[in-house]
Amino acid sequence: MLCEPPAMRALVTMAAAVVLLALVATLGWDIATIATRPLDGVEGDVLFEASRVRSGLPLWVDPSVGARDYGAVPARYYVLYPPLWSALLSLVPAGAAPLVARVVAAAAWLGVLVVAAASGSSLEARRVALLLAAFAAGAWVLSFYGMSGRPDAPAVALAGIALLRSARRGRVDALAGALFALAAWVKPNVVGAFPGAMVGTCALAFAARRRLADALRAAVPGIAGAAAVTIAAALVLTLLSGRTWLVHLLASTGQPPSLALWTEQLASRAPFFAAPLAVALVVGLARRRTVASYALVTSLAWCVLSLAKIGSAANYFLEPFVVAVVVVAQLDLATRAVRPSVLAGVALVVQALWTGVASVRSSFEHVGLARERAAFLAKTRRTCTGIVMADEPGLELALNGRIVATPFQSTHLARRGAFPLEAWLEDVSRPEIACLVMQDDLLERPLTTVSLEHDRFGTELRVALRAHFVHVLERGRFHLYRRVP
Repeated sequence: MLCEPPAMRALVTMAAAVVLLALVATLGWDIATIATRPLDGVEGDVLFEASRVRSGLPLWVDPSVGARDYGAVPARYYVLYPPLWSALLSLVPAGAAPLVARVVAAAAWLGVLVVAAASGSSLEARRVALLLAAFAAGAWVLSFYGMSGRPDAPAVALAGIALLRSARRGRVDALAGALFALAAWVKPNVVGAFPGAMVGTCALAFAARRRLADALRAAVPGIAGAAAVTIAAALVLTLLSGRTWLVHLLASTGQPPSLALWTEQLASRAPFFAAPLAVALVVGLARRRTVASYALVTSLAWCVLSLAKIGSAANYFLEPFVVAVVVVAQLDLATRAVRPSVLAGVALVVQALWTGVASVRSSFEHVGLARERAAFLAKTRRTCTGIVMADEPGLELALNGRIVATPFQSTHLARRGAFPLEAWLEDVSRPEIACLVMQDDLLERPLTTVSLEHDRFGTELRVALRAHFVHVLERGRFHLYRRVP
């Protein structure tokens, strides 16, 4: 049953008020903490890689040997992604790189949402698309990743621009195909929209003339553009490192899937994101199907499937939301047949309230948390006169100007016998490592308590760390350990 305009206006007004409140709170959090909140693990990885490129040091090294440019304790790491984002950050002075990375990423995330919404086919479509864009930008758990110095937002922005270009033309041309491929080379998981956009290109071409040859011919430019970028990127990386870049990429991102993690992710993410994405998908497919509506199908499918991979998080929803904004912006909302029902309207309001309240709470909480953690890191610098080891590369980079290891990747590789555990244990025992920083109480838990999906150190490392370090401080949910004399 269709909603009467006054009732729908009231529902939209309620949703918009909550969404805007959450947006203001989330933007306030980002502005208040952008220069002070600790670097996360991926930020630490890419900024460390940028530091090596900036200094003219080899980027790809054998982790069993480590990069020995920093003294007695080597840096044992894998290059996390194809280093396009790291190479760009290497052009920025080291002291400014973390802030520049976050500013550029935030501009990319917010910018692609605004541009996608502004591309609407009518004033009403633009308003609804802008509301959806505000929902995505105001969802703190999304913008936590979209406004970090990770490569996620730049990659999603490239894919979003490619989709916008394809939506306007009704096909993926060579430039759009190149942009889709470039997005994947910046961040490998941003590949969900491209297959659907290509299917949409072929489907629209077939519908126009009912000839299979025309449908296949329509796909050629997009595939050619994507292939050109992919071949060029692979050749450059191979010339720079041989096949080592591929070894590092697979080792860094090839964590196994987990049914338990997939269930956990769906249960925790769906309540915050499901309603707007589902409505955009259903309404988009109910209309004359477009390149963007096909792209939303594959982007969502890839997102849901990828949540099973150990290491996945809410950042996997960045691309589907940008695609959803493009889909909504293309709708002809003057047509009564595509107006949402009362049930859909209520679902959207409930979703706005649920996500909005959580985002406002998280924004305020993390402003205070960032302040506490900055004070914790300052005290750690005063307390520890040697190298500080941590369970995240971002913390190590902030405290040392270098990293010691990449615990997330290394732990999962060590479980498979693919990382030199003995060398890692030897590093832990070195007296040059004065302190250890942990983001949780993993070392305080019984050794029998193991989370294969979330633990940053395996049992052997936990035993060694307990033997060499003693807990001295907890603040901002961070734990400081000092080496046992």
